[in-house]
Amino acid sequence: MKKITKQQLLDYMAPCSLLCYSCPGFARGIIIELSKKLHNYFKGYYDFQVESLPEEYKSYAELFRKFDETLLHYIKPKCNGCRNNPNPECCIKGCFIHECTKEHGIDYCGECSVFPCSKVDTTLFNLTVYNRWLRGNKRIKEIGVVQFFEEEKNKSHYIDFIKDSS
Repeated sequence: MKKITKQQLLDYMAPCSLLCYSCPGFARGIIIELSKKLHNYFKGYYDFQVESLPEEYKSYAELFRKFDETLLHYIKPKCNGCRNNPNPECCIKGCFIHECTKEHGIDYCGECSVFPCSKVDTTLFNLTVYNRWLRGNKRIKEIGVVQFFEEEKNKSHYIDFIKDSS
């Protein structure tokens, strides 16, 4: 695999340590990339099913048509990441982290000499996001941003929101 550049890291990771890369809304992320690939491979599949499947299986064709519509939804670029937006509040209203890291001359909270600071708390983030911010930036401080990205890039952006079903 090609080595990731500092600029790619800055694009793929928000200053708070959340990975824009794995967010469905990120214009240059893996969700859009994979959706484009899947959409390409499914071209003509619906028509093939309508034409070729026995009548009792034709309902499957409609499932694939709807799936392709969903892929088309995810292909449309939405967000450029908080470092590349004129108003970088991403999906967290009132987020100041982008400006704070710029003021401190760092790229991520975990690189700051006062991390974890009291400015970031559960009034800015809900508890789940706060814990992810804390854990992610501690890990950046421990192993560095490149290794942190490598550890996180294949995980769901929203994995911490899964409710325990037991």
